[in-house]
Amino acid sequence: MTQAQTLAERLALLACRTDNHKIRSPFSSQTGNFDYTLQAALVVELIERGRVAVVSKRGPFGGEKFTLEQSGFEPTGNAPLDSLLARVADPKNTRKSLQNWLMYSSTRQTIIEDLAERGIVTVHHEGSGLLAKTRVRPADPATHDAIRDEFEDVFLRDREPSRPDLLTAALLASGETWEYVEPLEGTPGMAHFFERLIELSNRYGPKWTSPDAQQDTRSVSRVLNALGRANAPSG
Repeated sequence: MTQAQTLAERLALLACRTDNHKIRSPFSSQTGNFDYTLQAALVVELIERGRVAVVSKRGPFGGEKFTLEQSGFEPTGNAPLDSLLARVADPKNTRKSLQNWLMYSSTRQTIIEDLAERGIVTVHHEGSGLLAKTRVRPADPATHDAIRDEFEDVFLRDREPSRPDLLTAALLASGETWEYVEPLEGTPGMAHFFERLIELSNRYGPKWTSPDAQQDTRSVSRVLNALGRANAPSG
């Protein structure tokens, strides 16, 4: 990536469309909640940095569920990540299910506010009440274009992906939120995007059921599985 962005920041910036300055695709039909995908990206980032792990907890009446447990105590220096890390460390959240960890509806706003405070984007509020609109614009359009160009090099032009690219694909596919970051309508090769997305999402690493899977990979797989369940109609 052009800048050292977190997975969640990269997704938020890719979703910042220069055609309408909104974080969504017009006439979108995606079924996933983008905030859930961004929250999952924050969790995956903390796993990748060795700060949290997914662990199994037995209930008092039997049964098993997965939750998050702190495994590293050093702050990351990134406000949204450190805020999540503090919540994981809070004893009252010890038995919170992994799926519930992902079901936040304000993650997008938190990330955008942090990006704005750091001067990476600007936020403009227009109108009031039901007519209120919020426009998010890259502070440096050239840098934003470079981030999207790198993304499209991988997803449209088949450049060899990095691990962050594979994780990005897995998050978008599991969260069913690819339409937020897909190429603009009419982009050459747009039809290839979805097939490439699915291909890369299946390549990020062994599934947690594999006996050869590393602990961090199993944790990431469980997060992705929980992300899919969070978006299911049954909740």
